[in-house]
Amino acid sequence: MKHFVICISGLASKSGYSQYGADTPLAKAQTKNFDLLASKGYVGSIKVSSDDNPSTAICNLALLGYDVKDKNIELGPSSYEALSLNINVQADDLVFRTDFVSMTGKMDDLDHLKMEPTGVDFLSKEESEQLTYSLNEGLSDGILELYNGISYRGCAIFRGARANDDKDNIFGKDLVAPIKVMGKTVKQFLPNGFGSDIFRNIFSRSLEILKNHPVNQDRIYRKLLPANGIWLFGRGTKPSLPNFKEKSGFDATVVSDSNLVNGIAIAAGIDNSYLKNCGQHKWNDIEGYTKKIDYIFDNIDSHDFFYVQFISPNKYSHLNDESGKIFSIEKIDKEIGRLKEGLDRLGIEYTLTVVSDHVTDVKTGLSQKGVVPFLTYKSTYSLNNSVKFTENDAQLGIYLSDGASLIKFIKMC
Repeated sequence: MKHFVICISGLASKSGYSQYGADTPLAKAQTKNFDLLASKGYVGSIKVSSDDNPSTAICNLALLGYDVKDKNIELGPSSYEALSLNINVQADDLVFRTDFVSMTGKMDDLDHLKMEPTGVDFLSKEESEQLTYSLNEGLSDGILELYNGISYRGCAIFRGARANDDKDNIFGKDLVAPIKVMGKTVKQFLPNGFGSDIFRNIFSRSLEILKNHPVNQDRIYRKLLPANGIWLFGRGTKPSLPNFKEKSGFDATVVSDSNLVNGIAIAAGIDNSYLKNCGQHKWNDIEGYTKKIDYIFDNIDSHDFFYVQFISPNKYSHLNDESGKIFSIEKIDKEIGRLKEGLDRLGIEYTLTVVSDHVTDVKTGLSQKGVVPFLTYKSTYSLNNSVKFTENDAQLGIYLSDGASLIKFIKMC
């Protein structure tokens, strides 16, 4: 038996689905393949995370069967992204996410300086490398190290900084994700806790270093938003996870462009050859959708558990782009239909699960607490349901109280 878990980031809309009724992007989308699987399989909802601000790290760890309430499980997304980027993180180091952000207003006037609401997207690898190099040159103090990742997202390492933590003073604990700052004046979101002067200084100095950078001058000339600031958040430490195969019994592979999910795979001893062999695609690159399904068929005999991630619905939600979210859902649905048809032709016995990691409301652009829909189809056992794969229909079905229950449920099917 082969198992396929399709994790679609931000697929679900706001908790309290009755606010939207049938008008969620998922309900509006034409998803004949999801609906076919739902009509012949199990449909329900999962409370993937009880966290008020569920992160993609927490949700993916939970869906892979890890108890995110276990204090030994590292929850910081930067920890796993650093692993994927082959950054050597030591036990006393602290890791943070870094986002290049676009600021408007006078760079020395924090009272009125605003962060652009759409953020800095489609920043090329070359641009990111040049900006990161300049920041390392300008901010270098022997403790802070900056690394570029994908597009606007990278990592910062504070060497040895964890040794300064105690139960009352946690370095960087109150840093806020930039998605909550976009479109607003930044001053109210700057940190005030332990080490806040360091983070404030990094942000202010980044504005000076980047405001006239050749990369940004070129972006402005091309009518693109400049990447004229850097924002730190998402504190983490060196991660360690129980081995996934020993824990679940599955020989798994991760099929994802995300440094976060690939880092989780590395920490869990899960194969992540897709990233090495196929490279990373832009989140809205349709070719990337197709390559993921192609990769599954090319490696169908090598693994019995495939964890496949699509992130475009989440990205479109953050941009408040409902039509883009619907478009991406429909494209993913088409690829899942191709996956099912191919598996059926091969005569493989399998389960196929589709699940959202967390709720991301397209109207606010924010990830929110709430249950998410899932479906599980089993090739050897067909049901006959009059349901579709929507948030409303999912609430009428099976309820799983935590994300780690999903793999247990798949095993029982």
